[in-house]
Amino acid sequence: MKLFKDFAFGAAYLVSGIYSLGFSMVLTGATRAVSGTTAYVNVPDGLFPIEILLFTMFGLAFLGASIYHFRASLRVLSKKKAQYGNSTLVG
Repeated sequence: MKLFKDFAFGAAYLVSGIYSLGFSMVLTGATRAVSGTTAYVNVPDGLFPIEILLFTMFGLAFLGASIYHFRASLRVLSKKKAQYGNSTLVG
């Protein structure tokens, strides 16, 4: 059960991290639409750089959490494989 829980959390954190980083890139204009033109006009306020920094930090935190949970799920898999790999069948 721990394997599925860690994998589900890792997947959710990965999607959230990619979304947060992508959203911060779109807001700063680092990415453009396929046609090259934007459909909206950004009017930044005084807090705009802080908002971008927060989205980037949240995205990185979510990506770090996803790596942690994916590594935990891989650890569970390797323990199960080692546990079943050492048994021998006689017969």
